[in-house]
Amino acid sequence: MDQIVSVDAARKAIRAMFSRCHWFLTEDGDQTMLNPDWRFEQIRGQRSSLDEQTRARSLVARCRSPG
Repeated sequence: MDQIVSVDAARKAIRAMFSRCHWFLTEDGDQTMLNPDWRFEQIRGQRSSLDEQTRARSLVARCRSPG
C-alpha cells in the first residue's frame, strides 16, 4: 500500500467501491472472470487527489486489479 489514508476512510472506500460499482462476468475459453465497470478505471488514476475519500477509493481500485 503506497497511500496513507485513515482506517475509517479505507473501510468506507471498500464498501463504496464494491457496493456502488456494477460487476459483470466474461468468459474466455474455460475461464470465467469477474470484471468491474468503468468506475474502477476512472478512480484508479486519482491516487494523488487532495480528498482523502478519493485517495482511499483509488487505493481500493488499485489493490483489486494489477495494472
